[in-house]
Amino acid sequence: MLEGWSGMWKSVSFISMLLAFVALAGEGHAAISYERLDGAPGERGLAIKGAFEISDDPKTLVDEYKQFQPAYITFDSPGGNVIVAIEFGRIIRALNARTIQIRAMECASACAFAFVGGVHRFAEPGSIGVHRVSLSDDAAMDSNLAVSSVQSLTGEIIGYLTDMGVSPNLLQLSLSIDSTDIRYLTSAEMRDWNIITPEDMSSPSAGAPPSPDAAPQVSATPAVTPSDPSDSEEAAASEPGDLTTEAVDFVNRYNDEWSKYSASALDFMKRVYADEVSFFGTSTKTLS
Repeated sequence: MLEGWSGMWKSVSFISMLLAFVALAGEGHAAISYERLDGAPGERGLAIKGAFEISDDPKTLVDEYKQFQPAYITFDSPGGNVIVAIEFGRIIRALNARTIQIRAMECASACAFAFVGGVHRFAEPGSIGVHRVSLSDDAAMDSNLAVSSVQSLTGEIIGYLTDMGVSPNLLQLSLSIDSTDIRYLTSAEMRDWNIITPEDMSSPSAGAPPSPDAAPQVSATPAVTPSDPSDSEEAAASEPGDLTTEAVDFVNRYNDEWSKYSASALDFMKRVYADEVSFFGTSTKTLS
């Protein structure tokens, strides 16, 4: 299973040792399992559930995929072992499968690497979370080995993202987020870094996972936020515009901003709200 891996690894014994301790923070408590999602004809999906663990064999995904022949693969996973998640991602790519992720299901940490294995990929804003790769606490090693292991792992991740056509900016962002925290990707980030593919898979015919509580879907293409808010206000004053399009654009911008840090999100809300709003008939002043 490991023989076809990149030349980044110098020996099988080193890989085995690395697998023993390299994981993402929030390591899971259960191995992955599969759930078949039955939808309309041609729209059924396969959910990969649970955390990625060393004991998980990606070949089981091949068997399950060929038996069920789903239209897409989705995830409900808090993360787990990053090397194993990359193995699953390579298997997904070899199967020529597509991946879809919605906010109603979890895909965090190592799961992000498995997700980008899809040939065609769609994800709702805020549905994929990342944070810094960490070493599991039960692995005893000296500082030199730790540094060497992290460098090798970083090289493997960059090589994998490059093979999948995804920008290494995904790893750069992950490294900036503490392992005890999590950062959910915006639609702009997923678009610009090729985490999602241009193909629009948000329509029902694309086989999105069924979710009774899911909100009505909007376009996956984010609006471009002007550098000066007055520019958009002047444009709106000069042209009538389509209220539906404007509403969708605002929702996309809202999702983008609230996936960022608190200061940025609050600044956005200050700009889009009027100085005074009516809240259930009561006039309320907003933050200045």
